[in-house]
Amino acid sequence: MRIVTLSKEEFDDYAVKHEYGSYFQTSSYATLKAKLEGYEIHYLGFKDNNELIGASMLVYKELFWGYKFAYAPRGFLIDYSNLSQCHEIANGLRKLLKKQKFIFIKLDPPIIYRKYDTEGNVEIDSESSKEILESFQKNNFHHMGFNIYNEHMLPRFYAYAKLDSNPQIIFRSFTKERQDEITLDQKKAIVVSPDKDNDIDRFLMMTSSVYKGKTARYMKLLFKVFDATDDAKIFYTIVDSQRYTENINKLYNEEMEINNNLKEIISTADSKKYNMQLVINDKMLSDKRLAELKSNLDKSLKLIRNNPEGEVIGASLVISSGKSASVVANYIDPAHKNLNASPLTIYEIMKYYGKLDYSYIDLGSVPGDFDKKGKYYSVIRGKSGFNSYIFEYIGEFDLVINPLIYRFYRSKLSRGKITLK
Repeated sequence: MRIVTLSKEEFDDYAVKHEYGSYFQTSSYATLKAKLEGYEIHYLGFKDNNELIGASMLVYKELFWGYKFAYAPRGFLIDYSNLSQCHEIANGLRKLLKKQKFIFIKLDPPIIYRKYDTEGNVEIDSESSKEILESFQKNNFHHMGFNIYNEHMLPRFYAYAKLDSNPQIIFRSFTKERQDEITLDQKKAIVVSPDKDNDIDRFLMMTSSVYKGKTARYMKLLFKVFDATDDAKIFYTIVDSQRYTENINKLYNEEMEINNNLKEIISTADSKKYNMQLVINDKMLSDKRLAELKSNLDKSLKLIRNNPEGEVIGASLVISSGKSASVVANYIDPAHKNLNASPLTIYEIMKYYGKLDYSYIDLGSVPGDFDKKGKYYSVIRGKSGFNSYIFEYIGEFDLVINPLIYRFYRSKLSRGKITLK
């Protein structure tokens, strides 16, 4: 096995076709890390009998005394199930990089440790990933632990959903609750459209309440490096003011008729003909819906006065790579939180990439806390309604190159004397 240098183009050509390819292992993401955090970049290929069997983008920087560390975002693009090949690659990297004063390579490979269903139950507990973990640890890969939040370079838990070119197949895969939310959003005349100008400055102005300072700079650079390869797309969530007012008024009148009918039944007190407790419960639910619709109707009249041609109420940013798309930002203006427009926004984005023959969509990271009474469960629940599965990756490793200096580095890290970011 030989380790060779690849050009940026050679690396991207290989990475985009690899089963573990993601936007993290692209030259665009390397450029982002270089511009934002001062990393240098190297592209490596792993060859066996002159055949390219793996590759990796590495970003690296100096830590102290000329010693460096490297980072392979979302791991090497190799066959992790071939343990002997993994160890051969690791040993080859040690020999190559120790001469260049590297201490370790940090990597967070996309090896699925567990897969969870939409209810947060473990569906797959991978034995093969446990074998990989044990084998790695024996070969001087230092595992950084099973964190459940975002303590490491990249999160360990992500929600993914399959895509299809047929929008109805996508829609029918959602939970009933999610379908009802989307249908109601459509009745409210909420639409989602890609920004024909793909204007990041407009996007940042729209989202300025949440993306500030370093975060705004990150979002702008992220967009620019991926827009250069046509892999970044901005979407806007818009309320059609005229149609929204008409639809809300129609929904209000329909609910008012239902409410009046229930009121009339209650007034009869005919417990032989009706289950009065159920009727009372239905009346209470109708009262609640009526109050919400009345509030929406009042806001719609204000909306049509101030924005007769429609109002932008949300903005999303999607990064694509290979056959996957990743929602990296999904913002809805808090002033329009009552419209609950996020489900329709995600559905329309899924339709857009499904028609382009993308295979799946990354809905973003989630906490690894599946306690249904916990404060983070609503995040998991919100994403699982799109027929998504949550993958728990195996975690972060340090592939130790120089054991002696690595121990010194770890002691400095534990005392807060050094940071990687």
